[in-house]
Formats: sequence, structure tokens, C-alpha cells
Amino acid sequence: MLQFPAGNQEQRQVPLTNNKKSKHIIMKIIIIISTILFITTSCSKQEGNDNDNDRLIKLDTGVSTVITAPLSKAAITTESFEATVAGWETSSTPNYTQAATWTSTPTRITIGSTDALELKNNPEYNLETSIKTYVTGWYPAGIPSNDMVSITSTSGDIDVMYAGAISGSLDNKIKQTLTFNHLLTQIKFVIIGKGWETTNKLQSITIDQAQLPISLNIGTGVVTYATIAPLVIPDLSGQTVTTTATPAGVPVMIAPINGNALPLTIVSDSGTTKITATTTDTNYQAGKAYTVTLNFNSSGIGVTATVTPWLEGSASGTIVEN
Repeated sequence: MLQFPAGNQEQRQVPLTNNKKSKHIIMKIIIIISTILFITTSCSKQEGNDNDNDRLIKLDTGVSTVITAPLSKAAITTESFEATVAGWETSSTPNYTQAATWTSTPTRITIGSTDALELKNNPEYNLETSIKTYVTGWYPAGIPSNDMVSITSTSGDIDVMYAGAISGSLDNKIKQTLTFNHLLTQIKFVIIGKGWETTNKLQSITIDQAQLPISLNIGTGVVTYATIAPLVIPDLSGQTVTTTATPAGVPVMIAPINGNALPLTIVSDSGTTKITATTTDTNYQAGKAYTVTLNFNSSGIGVTATVTPWLEGSASGTIVEN
């Protein structure tokens, strides 16, 4: 068995002890450096994400509709609808005859929501702060040709809405609400009768002079209309008139009318009657829904017209049984 003098053992242990301390110190240094690198990297990534998110265009959905909203594809009165929202980048005035920088369609608009609009493809502000993004929206959804969106309406079942441009840039983001407004006038009919024979059914109601939309200018919000023509109220044929107020047909959306008179032709089993529904408004206005109540009785047909939100309006008249 080999033995070493005590002095030699002590000399051999000193280097071993120093070596362990050195390794321990080195490990601590490595851990500290690793921690610093991790924190630095995390912060850099977070800053990068914040910068990326900072460029996203976010729009408030406090969508203010002059009404409470479409009926099917008809009058917007439900809680949500799908529109087109688009943005144009420019340092001056946007040219709407040119293609939008980005287009989000369809974009679901929820009435009364406080959440940000979910725009498709996450559009961002331009890095150049001198360049603004002008955002506008329209319903029904569609891609414009030049600055016009075509509208196909043959029965008055299309509600047309427009949100005028709001703008912002990277250093001055959009704070306004994208506000959709109804551009047409809604007309809906209610019938009620007393002393009207149950066998004498209502066959049709016609608005004698109506104009339907054919296109919308997305730069100005101006609607182009077809020529004036009679419009037969859809989904009405052979309806019994009772003592209970009952909707007749479906609401229609037409061009606003200059003047407070709405000429109508009423056809029942007993014959044809011409009547005018008069509103207390100076005109049949855009963004208003007018309920025309036809009161059938033995002495005639009484007509009243009231306004309800969309905003709502009213009109009246009387029909006499022949």
C-alpha cells in the first residue's frame, strides 16, 4: 500500500479544492449570462410583436345605423349584416375610381357591438406617417367597378347602406366609428277592417310611382335609381281583412320621395281603388321606415302613415268598399 507524507497530501488537495471553486464560479457565470440572454431575447421578441400589432388597423364596431338594422336581404333590422369595408392609402385625397389598397369582404357588422371589426387579412397602416388610410364601407357587399357598386333590385327587397370615409395614419390612428346609414325609404303596410266582408279579400297593393336602386357610388354615397315605375308589394295575394291589424306583404325599400304623398292602387275582390297615403313629414325621407295602415270599412279605406325606427314614419288614407 502506498503512503504519502502528510505534507504531500496537503499539497495535492489544494489544487483539487481550487479547481472545484473555479468550476463552481464558471457555472454561476454561465447561468447568469444565459439568464441575461433569455431576458434580452424575450424583450426583443415582445417589442417586435408590439410594433407589429401597433400597425394593425382597428375599427370600432359601434356601428350606428339610423335604423335598428336588413329584413332578410331586405331592410337591415337584424343584429348583424355582412358588408364590404375597404381602405385607400394616400397622402392626399383618395381616388375611389382606383382599386382599394385592401378590401375586406364580406365583413360582419354587429349592431351595438363594442368589439373591434374583424377585417380580413389584417390590414396595416403604411410605415410612412404622411400616408393616411381612408376607410369606407357599404351594403350590400360587393366589389366596385371604378367607384360604382351594382345593385340588383326588382322587388324593393334590397336595403342600401353606406359608411362615409374615416381616416388615420400610423402616428394618428383612426378614432372615429365607421357609421352605416340607410340611404333608402322603407314602406310597410298594415291592414285592418270593420264591416268589411270576410269574403272580400285584398289581392294587391301597388305603389304607383317608385324608384329602385341600381348602383351606389362608394366615394360619395350617392345612389343611382331606375326610372319611376309601379311597384307591386311582394307576397300579397288573397289576404283576408280582419278587425286585427295585420301586416300585408313585405316591407319594400325605395328612393326617398319629394313631397308627403304616396299614391297607391288597392285591388280587392270588390274592385280597384286609388288612394294617397299622406305623411306628416314634409317628404318621405331616407333612413325612415313608414308604416302605412289601410283601414277598410263599409264607407271606405282609411289610410294613416306613421314613422318608426329605422327611424319610423307614418301615413294615412281611407278605402271605401264598392
